[in-house]
Amino acid sequence: MGDPSPGIGIRTPSLPFLPTPQPLWRGRFTKNMQAHVIKALADAFVALIRRGEGTTEANEAALQRLLDQLDRARDCVEFEFDDRVYPEPPEWPYETRRALICERFERYGMYDVTDPARDLGHENMTDVGDAIDDIADIVGELSDVVWLWEHTSQGNALWYFHFSYKTHWGEHLRELKSYLLALESAQ
Repeated sequence: MGDPSPGIGIRTPSLPFLPTPQPLWRGRFTKNMQAHVIKALADAFVALIRRGEGTTEANEAALQRLLDQLDRARDCVEFEFDDRVYPEPPEWPYETRRALICERFERYGMYDVTDPARDLGHENMTDVGDAIDDIADIVGELSDVVWLWEHTSQGNALWYFHFSYKTHWGEHLRELKSYLLALESAQ
């Protein structure tokens, strides 16, 4: 991936005990931000899972930074819907994704999660979340966004980014961020 603008990059330094990772996007997240930022964030997330950052600590710092940036960027790009019919992205098998993620994030595991939609009218209903599954589903959707961007159209890729966030990976992102915050607080 080329560096489409100053302020976009994949690798970031981290300092022991005082991580100060640099964001992929240094500008403000606004409704009219450039669409290439979404592509850069999706590319960076996929690259993190495929190649890693070198150490578990660096992987975890990069993951948290990317989750925060993806969450903020999701509503910041306007696009026109592309109604042409395109081929589907190739499948990146779940087990392959999961195996890579297990290597990169060794201490992540299962956690309790409350489903707010089911909680309405019920008492303390909880499910079990899986951080590895959360990451696997997020990277699966984002790799599709990257493929669509490169093989169909920017409008199609951005539409899929928003649609898949609202219908699937957004829930994984929110639950995973809560789990990671709890892990961090417990240290």
